[in-house]
Amino acid sequence: MKRLFFCLLLLVAGAAALAGENGYAQMEDLLARGLYNSAALVAGPALVEKMPDDRYAWYLNTLALFLSGDEREARAAADRMLQLGPPEADSPGEARLLGLLLAAEGRPAAAVPLLERAFAETGGYAEAMDLAQAAWQAGQLEEAAEAFRTAAATARGEREPWPWLNLGRLLLHAGDLDGAEEALLRSIEVYEAADVGTSLPSPAYVEAFYRLGQLEEERYAAGGGSEHLEQAQNSYRNALTGDPNHAPSRKALERLAENNRP
Repeated sequence: MKRLFFCLLLLVAGAAALAGENGYAQMEDLLARGLYNSAALVAGPALVEKMPDDRYAWYLNTLALFLSGDEREARAAADRMLQLGPPEADSPGEARLLGLLLAAEGRPAAAVPLLERAFAETGGYAEAMDLAQAAWQAGQLEEAAEAFRTAAATARGEREPWPWLNLGRLLLHAGDLDGAEEALLRSIEVYEAADVGTSLPSPAYVEAFYRLGQLEEERYAAGGGSEHLEQAQNSYRNALTGDPNHAPSRKALERLAENNRP
């Protein structure tokens, strides 16, 4: 589940002015450096013991627990946080964190309104992606598709292939093959426009070709001509060009070769 959400460290943005004088600094530093276990097991308990009635201290503790993968303890800490009255004006991110926790607990429909609020507050790429994923998980496909498009239109999203890839996956699942093809090709285009050729291709780039292969196979199964099988094979080969170890594409090519032997 954790991989479905993006840039959770943005949840601590805006709190820097609070650091230092009130004891938040160590937790914020550990979270910023990705030392989630240290934050969750050592600094977090110490902070809430020192400041048991401080909502922001419990927020940081909840965040550390969630990021460390301890959802049960994160829920307990979140419930304690919610008992401490309304959130502080300069403590953004609570709605997002609570939404992510609900989604991780298998309650995506309850998460959607909170993630909508988080996106309304920030207009950020990561918040839009979180909302899209939760809405998709909840079966709210139109809302999810719109959120993926919104994420793609943000400043960061204009350089990211993921919103278009996920939109393509969603539409492919829904049976909208033309819409899926448009989104997947857009994902490839965005990646290629931003690629500087200094690293291996993004997994999103590889998967976009793989999904195009699946799409063409579905067109063939629906009565399309043999050209769709050829296009499917080409797409799988393109995926393997990006990642020679991409097992799904390799297996798809082997299956097509086996099923279409003369």
